[in-house]
Order: sequence, then C-alpha cells, then structure tokens
Amino acid sequence: MDENSKLYELETEDHDGFLYAIAGGLRLTPEIALSYWREIIAICEEKGYSKILLEHNFVEMISMQEMLEIIVPVGELLKGRMFACYDRYGH
Repeated sequence: MDENSKLYELETEDHDGFLYAIAGGLRLTPEIALSYWREIIAICEEKGYSKILLEHNFVEMISMQEMLEIIVPVGELLKGRMFACYDRYGH
C-alpha cells in the first residue's frame, strides 16, 4: 500500500455489466487520480468489465494544469473502456 492510498477512499460495487466506483477524499492530486484509476482498471480486468461508472467525491479538485498532466496517462488506462463520471461537488 503506498502513501497515496491513505489520502483517498475507493469503494466499488459490481453491477450487471459494469463497475460502479466511488472515489473520494479531501483533496484530489494527480498522484491520487492515477492511483485510484489503476485500482479501478485492475478490478475491471479481474472481473472482465469494460464499463465504469465513477462517482467523484473529492472536496477539492485538482487544478486545470494538473488535469492536463494526467489526461494522457488516464486515457491510456481507459483504452477500450467506456466510462461515465458524476461529481458530487459539481466541479
């Protein structure tokens, strides 16, 4: 377990044909985002899911600059998958 895993919580549920995940914490960082996406993808690969519904529950969102830093790595992780995202805080 790395230090980033202490900075967020990830809950997952199996649904008919997709993985439902809730990722949350106080502040989202690029490292945390990559970490929870890796966890989600590992679960999807284990269970054979290609669809993800992510509920985002971070109080403070990453900056636009930080978002641009992780777009490519997250895009690579999500290749061949479909996902939808809901943000509880409306960021």
